Amino acid sequence: MRVDVALTTRAGAEFDGAWSPDGRFIVYRDSRRGINHDDEIYVVGANGKGAHNITNDPGNDWGPAWSPDGKWIAFNSDRGGTLAGFLVRPDGTGLRKLAIEGWVEYPQFSPDGTRIVYESASGSNYDVYIADIATGARTRLTSSPAADGWPAWSPDGTTIAFTSTRDDCAEAARDQDCWRTGNAGDHRDLWLIGADGSNERRVTPEHGQFIDWSPDGRYLLVLDWSSDTSSDEVIFYDLRADKIDGRVEVSTWPAHSVFSPDGKRLYVSGETAGDLTVIDVTTRTTLARHVHGGGDAMGLAMAADGKVLYAAAGENKTILKIDTATSKPVGTIALPGIVHESTLTLDGRFLYTTLRKNNKIVVIDTATDKIVATIPQKGFPDLVTMEPAGRYALVTNRWADLVSVIDLTTHTQVRTIPVGKAPHGMALRPR
Repeated sequence: MRVDVALTTRAGAEFDGAWSPDGRFIVYRDSRRGINHDDEIYVVGANGKGAHNITNDPGNDWGPAWSPDGKWIAFNSDRGGTLAGFLVRPDGTGLRKLAIEGWVEYPQFSPDGTRIVYESASGSNYDVYIADIATGARTRLTSSPAADGWPAWSPDGTTIAFTSTRDDCAEAARDQDCWRTGNAGDHRDLWLIGADGSNERRVTPEHGQFIDWSPDGRYLLVLDWSSDTSSDEVIFYDLRADKIDGRVEVSTWPAHSVFSPDGKRLYVSGETAGDLTVIDVTTRTTLARHVHGGGDAMGLAMAADGKVLYAAAGENKTILKIDTATSKPVGTIALPGIVHESTLTLDGRFLYTTLRKNNKIVVIDTATDKIVATIPQKGFPDLVTMEPAGRYALVTNRWADLVSVIDLTTHTQVRTIPVGKAPHGMALRPR
């Protein structure tokens, strides 16, 4: 998860957060002096305590990733004037440069911890590479003229999933089928390639969002919007059979999804239809669909124990409380406007909601279902992301071209971060 947040009164941000394998710590990039100005890597306890700098270098360090055993952290750095990959222990000791040529951006360890997959600039665009940690020997997996990146290992280590813009009409050859997504930006679809560089293939031509690998590594789940090639649906791609194994049609604009804690159910919100679809991940069937009719509904937030799902009901101006045992509403929380987003604080005590057309964030105490704070916003507050230490929330203000930073202790805005035009999500890729 990558989160952009200001934690002090100084200008800057902290993001690129990643959980340790045992869930006790979070590693992240500290850019409080300004992005690409002495960026450091920090580790902090999951309770927000004990933050410490593990890089301590005047160069820029970013893109940290944990080894499977939690003993090492890999990251990219421009220290010494050359971009390269490094390893360091979580306490800051044992720093060593990886013997890998070139950039090592957003590395991810193989399940056995002996290799990393990463993206690296090849000329003017990015490609996907694998490198041996011990020897530094690297293999270039992709070589398209488009941008390939954000690679992820399958649980068994045999396959790499990555996203690519190669099917966008601006990138594709004239005699090749291509797709356009209009104002959504570059057409990105999901590709697979063997960890040995073999069998590179597109998973689907649809413009969709990579959701996750199934725990057994057999399936990829892709959230797909209606296009020339598909309907609004969740696609199950069987890696073993190398084919789409199931499609579960949902309503218009499947906007957000969350898994149940045991991974057996997938909950999908329909933004324009105003409904919630509950999918059985094993049988690829719809278990339930609740139509509340409130358009502009996206947010879904699952309680940590998996018993209650909070669903934004958009134009109905309510949050639905769904009993996950029955998939039926057991209560509503009234709000003073059309509600788009719903996100729980990490401790589950508060639910943050956005009322985009009212330019407000409304905070709900989950113990009482009462509104405890209303936070004015500058322009069309959209999506909410909680920073890993649980101290701040970030909220995009789409029409104000900024991200607001909210102190979760006082439920007040402490600063704003000017960003590019019309911010929506929270992902940040350093340039």
